[in-house]
Order: sequence, then structure tokens, then C-alpha cells
Amino acid sequence: MRMHPGFASASMVSQKLHDATRAAIRATRQEGNTLKGLRLARRMVVLAQQENSASAELEALNFLAICQAANGDYMEAIAASIDAFDKAKKLQDQLGMAHALTTLAGAASFILDTLDVSLLMLDECLKFALILNNVALETRVRALRGVVLGSLERFDESEAEFARAMQLIPFAGANTPRALVIGNHAHLAVKRARAAPASEQLPLWQRAQTLSDAALEVARIDGTHMSESLLHFSRGELNRRLGKYDVALTEYHEVMRFAKAAKQGMRIAETHSEIAHIYELRDSNEAALAEYQAALHVAESHRPMRLISPIYTAIAKLQQKLGHINQVEALQKKAAEEKTVFLRESEHTRRALNKFWRGLSTMPRQAAMVSTTATSAPLITPTVTPTDTPTDTPFTAPPQREHHR
Repeated sequence: MRMHPGFASASMVSQKLHDATRAAIRATRQEGNTLKGLRLARRMVVLAQQENSASAELEALNFLAICQAANGDYMEAIAASIDAFDKAKKLQDQLGMAHALTTLAGAASFILDTLDVSLLMLDECLKFALILNNVALETRVRALRGVVLGSLERFDESEAEFARAMQLIPFAGANTPRALVIGNHAHLAVKRARAAPASEQLPLWQRAQTLSDAALEVARIDGTHMSESLLHFSRGELNRRLGKYDVALTEYHEVMRFAKAAKQGMRIAETHSEIAHIYELRDSNEAALAEYQAALHVAESHRPMRLISPIYTAIAKLQQKLGHINQVEALQKKAAEEKTVFLRESEHTRRALNKFWRGLSTMPRQAAMVSTTATSAPLITPTVTPTDTPTDTPFTAPPQREHHR
């Protein structure tokens, strides 16, 4: 048996479980083979159960949730995170609780409009990481905060989080590769340029290009294929915005090659949709329609997904252009229905998260036991209520929430 420092305070694990953990981290974070990582993470759970070690099982559950999120299985990641949190709470394992809460916040923000609740959770996880002086946890939290703050268009705060995460990377361990943080930082520049007034965009797009080129080089040097794929997706938008449609299509075809190999359904749907948009810009309406229909076919098997309603809207517009007027009304109705379903799912999840959030009343007392010198505010101080409504509406006020991790 050996100590395995990771997603729990003290995991005594066998060599077999330790090796499975290392392999799962490499498959998920380095190779980008998220399906392989997911299989290995499930094996970790079985091995931990066979070893009859509650702390090892917590370690495995926390990593399973991370692998599920990396594979785009966000609802499963939310459920596994809650299971991990409950187990950590029973074990009074503060580090395990914080890692579970971090994954939960990230997974929720990537799939539904729960950014405000997710940010509150990450704020508390950051306080907790600082109390524990745990660099690996702090790096994870800051990297995720950078993504969420960027999606909320709080760009300066997001920049600061990415900068701090990069300072911590050399001390953070294998679960947060530098290419992942650099890649998400580069994509933040795309978000900033997208949100700027048209008269201010050109230098921002040029900066985004510079950061993206540097990030892609790092991903290739480090052999971090997941980060490379995410960067190709970001560069697709970057080149489309600059009017370089052929280059953008090449980038998206790289994404598609990787996503299909890893069977990442959400990414496949998003990429089909982006390719369709480029064909629209080129007035290749039949080709655009085929891509949108391919995107819809994949997206409908990965509900809830905010992309479904916009796809129906885009198909309706294309059918109108093509003169198929009899189909337009039904497609518009379907788009409205899907928007309603997605917003209802978002609100349902928001309420569930708030209920969970309000149930964490024991965490401040446990945190106080960790460090007698802690002077920060209590770790769980709920400030939202179950009747809150989304602070932004995905189809009318888009800060877009890409699935960068």
C-alpha cells in the first residue's frame, strides 16, 4: 500500500490502483483519449471498492467525475461529484469535499446556465484551497474561475486567474496541464475580441491570434492532444471572424477528426454547427443545411444542450432561403419549444444546485478544524435562493459558454 496524494486528504491505495490512477490522468489530460480515461476511472472505482478503502473510493469517485466532465458527460459528472462530496463529508475529508465541489461547479457551468451559482461555489473552493495551502486544488479552481469569469465577460478578473494559475502550474501536479490553462487563456482573448465594439476589435483579434499560436505550440511540445483539439476549435472561430474561411474549415476538420476518434458527441455537434455557419457565410446553403442536420442528429442524443434550439432556428432560415416555406413555421415552433425545454432544465438544475448549496452547512466548521489561523469568511455562505431566475438568457444575450475545461 502507498499514499496517493490527489483528490482526497489521505488515500492509502494499492500499487494497482495507483497505476490505474496515473494511467487515467495521462489518458484524459495528456492524450485526450477521454473514453479510455473514463474506462480507467471506472476501473479505479471498482478497485477501490475491492480494497474496501473508503478514502481510496473517494479518490476514485472524484477522478471519475473529472473524467466524465472531460468526456462531455456533464450530467453524469454532476451526479458523481455529489456522490463524491457526500462520501467526503462522511469521512470529514475537507480536500475531497473541495475537489468534488470544484468539479460540480465546472460541470454545471459547461452544460447549463448556472454560471452565477458555479462562481459562488468556486469562490468558496478557492478560500478552502488557500486555507489548506493546497496548490493542486488552487490551480484547478483558478483555472476554472478563469473560464467562468470569461463567460460572464469579466475579462480582467479572468486574465488575473489564468495568470495566477500559470504561476502555480509547476507545483500543481499532473491533473492541470499547462497547455490546458494556456489554451483557455488564449480562448479568453477570442471571447474578449468577440464582445468588443466593432471599432475596437481588430487589435484584439490580432492579440488573440498571437496567444493562440503560442498556445498551440505549447500543446504540441507537451503532447497534450486534448488542449490541441480545444485550440483548433477556438482557432476556427478566430479565423472565421477574420474572414479566413478556408483556414477556419481546416481548423474545424482537425477538431472533427479528434472528436470522432474520441467519440465526443457534444464537440462533434458543435463542430458540425460551426462548419455549417461558414457554409452559410459562403452562400452554400445546401451544404450548410446538411451540416446543421448532422449537428442536430448528434445533439439530440446529448440533451440537455443549448445548441439544439439555435440549430432549429438556423435550419428554418435556410429552408426559407431555399424556398421551402411550408417547413419554416414548424421549424420555428420546434426552436421555441427546445428553447423552453433548455431553460426549464437550466432552472431545474439551478434549483437542485441551490438545494445542495444550502445543505453544506457543516463545511465551515470542518474548515475551521483544518487551520486555526484561518481568518477568511465561512466557506459556505449561500447567497442565492431557489426562486432565483437565470441572470442571462442563452439565446438573447449570448456570452457563449464553450466547453473549454
